[in-house]
Amino acid sequence: MVLMVKSSKCVMNSSLTFIIIFLTCLYSLIMSQSPGKTSHLVPIPKKSAFSVLNDLRPVALTSIPMKILERLVLSRLRPQILDHEDPLQFAYREKRSVEDAILFFVDSMYRHLDSPGNFARVLFVDFSSAFNTILPHILVDKMCGCGINYNLTKWVLDFLTNRTQRVFVNGIVSSDIVMNTGAPQGCVLSPVLFTLYTSDCRSTQPNTHIVKFADDTCILGLIKKNGDETGYRHEISTFTNWCDENRLQLNVSKTKELVVDFRRRGHRLERIEIRNEPVEQVHSYKYLGVSITEKLEWGEHVNTVLAKTNQRMFFLRKLSLFRLDASLISLFYNAAIETIITFCLAAWGGNTTARDMAKMNTLVRKARRVCRSDDLRSVDELLIG
Repeated sequence: MVLMVKSSKCVMNSSLTFIIIFLTCLYSLIMSQSPGKTSHLVPIPKKSAFSVLNDLRPVALTSIPMKILERLVLSRLRPQILDHEDPLQFAYREKRSVEDAILFFVDSMYRHLDSPGNFARVLFVDFSSAFNTILPHILVDKMCGCGINYNLTKWVLDFLTNRTQRVFVNGIVSSDIVMNTGAPQGCVLSPVLFTLYTSDCRSTQPNTHIVKFADDTCILGLIKKNGDETGYRHEISTFTNWCDENRLQLNVSKTKELVVDFRRRGHRLERIEIRNEPVEQVHSYKYLGVSITEKLEWGEHVNTVLAKTNQRMFFLRKLSLFRLDASLISLFYNAAIETIITFCLAAWGGNTTARDMAKMNTLVRKARRVCRSDDLRSVDELLIG
């Protein structure tokens, strides 16, 4: 019996060793051959109507074995970078989401504006092709500074350099080009590498926060009633210098500023300039899917939510006309409509006017009639729990 157990263990160990050797040889072959790091770039429109090439997002399609290898590397990389991640980077992190970023942003502003005379200035930064402008040698220096495994760092450097790319559009393939910059969007490792690349970009001023969700970045300046904006302006200058040092390109024309000021007397605020180019001040801005206005009123966001849900109500009515089972229609409502209503509801629902809340509840009542169900929760019930 003992001999049988020992022999079975030997067989298992031999099989495991064989699998490890096989995978090692396979992925060594993949990395050594150009097809292993070849990416097919598929341009995906960022919006329905595009006019310039910057309106297209280049998504890199790589081979399945390469993606598996990236996931294996990511499982080794992630534990080593946990202590070096920016606490205000809300993307690509466990138990963090876009709603956490919005809640932190709104809560910080509300707390600050509770004191009379205080106001806030927010700079919403726009990068030009942030992922595609990462420089591998700068990333590797930062990884070494974080004490990440040397062999793992060398692998990442090899992964990002000498990459062959070709564009694939409507069945037509372009000629190959070799790239030594950027982390291709669509690769498994790229998001984590970008957050590591920007992890040292943090606020240096006590009343200023740099809130990040991937490359969506905003500088939140909480300015007290004395009107001293030195810290806010210094933070913007420091951030601009950091972008220059790390070769990230700021798109000043798309960078916007929102001023939230409830002071009764009109105060003329000097506009922000980046590289001698003035930044446009706007009355509202759509940040991470939530429309934020200069008076922190949520009517504009409610109208956006109603427009989206009314589009989906068309399909809900069609399902009802087809006499689909009521439980399935309710399931469609929960997945396609209620999720839009509940998105960041904790951030804006409590400060919505009674009129706007009535509009939302009217939508729910219509859905109840279509679904032939009274179990659909009103917006007030969703807000409570």
